[in-house]
Amino acid sequence: MKKPIYLTLVTGLALGTLVLAGIAEAGGPLRHRQHRQRARVHQGVQNGSVTRVERKVLKHEQRHINQMRNRALTNDGKIGPKEGKRIRGAQNRASRHIYRAKHNGWNQGQITD
Repeated sequence: MKKPIYLTLVTGLALGTLVLAGIAEAGGPLRHRQHRQRARVHQGVQNGSVTRVERKVLKHEQRHINQMRNRALTNDGKIGPKEGKRIRGAQNRASRHIYRAKHNGWNQGQITD
């Protein structure tokens, strides 16, 4: 009698742990890409290739993408194919904007006359 109850408890705990781990990792690649993009912006600010105004615009764009991701996860705990495609499209645009900001020739703190 005690074995089935014990087995049920252990199985339930194991499944619960797997479900929680799955929810925590949902959208993991998207989150890692966001982290890399924030690092690119930070690196551009550090070396002066991204101005304060550009930084503000790029950070706002990153916040918007994070909100899209969080909204998708809040709905059902996972990011569906359509939601993922939409978020990846926004990340692609943000990546282009970061590249352009870093390579447009505007340097912060340097006066060119």
